[in-house]
Amino acid sequence: MKNWITKGFKIALFMVFFFAFFGYVTMELWNWLMPSIFGLTAINFWQALGLLFLSKLIFGGFPGKGRGGSWGKGNWKNKMRDKFENMSDQDKEKLKARWEGYCGPWKYDKKSQDNTAEAISSSDVQDVEKKS
Repeated sequence: MKNWITKGFKIALFMVFFFAFFGYVTMELWNWLMPSIFGLTAINFWQALGLLFLSKLIFGGFPGKGRGGSWGKGNWKNKMRDKFENMSDQDKEKLKARWEGYCGPWKYDKKSQDNTAEAISSSDVQDVEKKS
């Protein structure tokens, strides 16, 4: 029983030290770089911890049920590639046609580039030259 309590206390102490160390490093780096580069104000230790928490929340997330299982672990590209490879040719064409409506053509289309170039009139070019 005492071994479990001692182990829990050591883990808690290590976590406090870990957060304090990285909070201090974040505060020092911020106060060293940000005011001189971007003209921002200096921050204190608690603001540095809040910044670490916010960056973890935005960029890293937290482990648990809310991450979407294995989709949240970076395997989504492989899963989508496998799903696309297992589709029939007809389903692939349907998917491509649907996404072309959202994103445009899948590959470089020389004809659409030529039409765009023709749409620019010489007066537009002259206006740009005048501004330069």
